[in-house]
Formats: sequence, structure tokens, C-alpha cells
Amino acid sequence: MSKDYSVSLVKCDTYDLAYEGYKRALLPLGGIEEFVKPGAKVVIKPNLLMSAKPESGTTTHPEAVRAVIRLVKEAGGIPLIVESPGGPTTGMFVKGVFKNCGISKVAEEEGAEISFDMQVVEVETPNAKNMLKVHILKAIADADVVINMPKPKPHGMMKYTGAVKNMFGAVAGTKKMDYHFKQSDYNDFANSIIDIFLATKVTLNLMDGITTMHKKGPSSGDPINTNFLMASANAFAMDSVTLEILGAEKEKVYVIDQGISRGLCPRDICDIDLFFNGEKCEDITVAKIEGFEIPMKSEKKMTEIFAKMPKWLENILRSRPSFSKTKCKKCNVCIESCPANCLSMGEKAPEVLLSKCIRCYCCEELCPHKAVSIKRIF
Repeated sequence: MSKDYSVSLVKCDTYDLAYEGYKRALLPLGGIEEFVKPGAKVVIKPNLLMSAKPESGTTTHPEAVRAVIRLVKEAGGIPLIVESPGGPTTGMFVKGVFKNCGISKVAEEEGAEISFDMQVVEVETPNAKNMLKVHILKAIADADVVINMPKPKPHGMMKYTGAVKNMFGAVAGTKKMDYHFKQSDYNDFANSIIDIFLATKVTLNLMDGITTMHKKGPSSGDPINTNFLMASANAFAMDSVTLEILGAEKEKVYVIDQGISRGLCPRDICDIDLFFNGEKCEDITVAKIEGFEIPMKSEKKMTEIFAKMPKWLENILRSRPSFSKTKCKKCNVCIESCPANCLSMGEKAPEVLLSKCIRCYCCEELCPHKAVSIKRIF
């Protein structure tokens, strides 16, 4: 991973201007040619969490992907779009997600290939903390260049999902559930996400922040126009800048907090070289975005308090998933996606066995009907 903490941000109001926007964002970093050489096999990794309409802000917009495909081809690279959505790894399911998110149409129009191969390989993780070896998609491991295209959103478990968290999608389908279950402590899971990110050897991060999601997330919030695109070789620096301009506290984001402690990210935002609309920028407040709401309640101190409580009291007081009996369609996606196997279908909605719940909130993340919310007492 690049130790260059340069981050380039440009204002961009519509997806019709995404190509020009990314091109402007890349100029201070040396242009796309700095990262993509002629003949290079280039993986483009969007955020396709689930089947969702582009305007929902849940997934990387297809027009942003189109723009990056064009840039890669202009530099002489060979683009391949790769993603493992949440849920099963069957070809029909994965193809459905690509189609419903608008990516299949764009790929066909631009002459870019999509990989539906969910084959994984074991790779070593440089500077690992939890996972010396991880299993990631073979298509990503085989690439010469990996371009990460995240979407900045709140996250029920990890507080925020952005550039670093997006590469958790390099893990195939339901294997993600295993990592959730084995690393139920939030800091441990954050370090596993970091280890997976490092194993993917991302070359370039291009964030889609034109329309995204706020209030709740990563799939059940409200869309909001934040009107920016961002480029950086360093995902941790990118996430730090994103949190700063959105008005969130990066120390409360487990992945960034652990990244700082591991020396992967500067603690002080002043140590990041920021470019705004192509010019060196010393005052990040000029890029601030108003109106973005991201819950930042931290459970770190509460976890210490819970450790001293009887288990039955902890289960009552801790946050937990809550299921709407009016919105639930009894599709069973949440039950099939639960790493802890703590959900069962009730008469009108799922019921949760709190003594087994690890508070990963995969149920909220993958519910296609927005029928799950996180109930917090504190």
C-alpha cells in the first residue's frame, strides 16, 4: 500500500460529469497513466453490497464505473469488473446484483468484462495483525492493478464504510459470515478488515461521493447529494479526509482508529496532502459538506461496562436488531445471512436470540426491504 498520503477531491454535481471529474481528481496524482500501464490487467472493484437502484446511494453508481472503464482503456489497460456481493456466491445471484445495480449494461456498452468467477486463492498478508493468510477472489489476486471504487456511508457495526472497508468484498459471498462470527469483537474485526485490505494490494482508490447515503447504512439510509469525487493511492488517508469533510470523528471509526495505531494512517489531518479542485489546499474546511448525518455513538466504553455485568443484563441493555412487522416480507435473507445463526422466523417477522447475537448487523445490512433497524438504549 502506498505511503503517499496525497488525497485529491473535486466537486462534481452530476454523474454526466463523472469522467471529467475523475480525470481532474487524478491530475495532481500524475493522472491515470501513473497507475495504469499499457497492457495491464486492471480490476475495477465497486461497492455492490446488494441489488439496489443506483439512485438509492447504496452502491457505486454505474456512471462512475463507466467513467473509470474509459480512463483505464485510454491508458491502455484491460478492465475487469470484480465484486462479491453479500449473500450466496451462485452465478445467478451474482449476475442479478450486477444487472440490478446497472453495472451489466454499462460494461456491455463500454466493452468491459465482468468476472462472475467466485474462485478464491490463499494469499499472504503483509504486516498482518490477525490474519497471516486470507482467501480472496482469484480475479483480484491475479490483477496487475486494483482500482477500489468505494461509496462513503454510515455502517451499523463499524460506524462507517468507505475505501478500506470496501475491499471486504474481495472475500467471496458467505465466507464473509465466517469472518464476522470469528471476529465478533469490533476492534478485532476492524483489524481483520485491514488485513484483508492489505492482502488485496490496492493500487488506486476512486471514491464515488456524488450521491451517497446517510443517517443509517450501509443499505437502509436516505440518499443524499454530496457532490464530490475523490482519488488517492492511500485508502486510509482517503477515509480520513472523507470523515473530516462529512463532519464525523475518525477516532470513533474502528478501522481508522486501528489503522492509526498500526501506522497506516496519520493521526493529524494536517499530515495529509489535500488537493481541492486541482489546487493544493491547506484548509480542509473549504471542502466541508453540510447536512450529512452519520451516527457516531461508540460502544467501546459500553463494552467495558458490559463486561462487568451479568450476561442476562448485558443482553437487555446492548444494542440489538429490531424487525418491523409491517415492512418484513419474510424473504429469509436476514436468517440466511446471520453469522451467529441467532435468527428464526416468527409469525410476522424474524425473532432474535440475544444470547447468541454478536451485533454484526448483517441482517440490517442485507435486508432488501429496510425492515431491520438497530435499537440502541444508550
